Amino acid sequence: EIVKQTLVKMNQICVDSNTRFIVALFPTKEFVFRVKVRDVSRYKAYESVVENEGIIRQQLLSLLKERNIDFVDPLKLLQNAVNQPYFENADGHPNVVGHEIIATAVEEHLKALGFRAAHALIN
Repeated sequence: EIVKQTLVKMNQICVDSNTRFIVALFPTKEFVFRVKVRDVSRYKAYESVVENEGIIRQQLLSLLKERNIDFVDPLKLLQNAVNQPYFENADGHPNVVGHEIIATAVEEHLKALGFRAAHALIN
């Protein structure tokens, strides 16, 4: 609830200052790979984690859509990645590939809104 309230406030601050606000969703490693786990019920803790994230994710997506808050959701891109987007250990953070996928999703979203490519501004 705190995150939802904070996002609404952050969006309002940006609206009031004529600034674009975009939320980038970062799914957990476990949630990204849930489609690859054949029988989630074999792993009770895993099942609980992905079930809870699914509920929270749906609530968050509903809020963002209801409040017309712009967002980027790289979930499908991470799930369909050709190369491993996460470290192959207990570290839940995206690796270089995962970060590139997320950055590309954000860049494509910005391009669709009419912004120039971020990397073009740096080079």
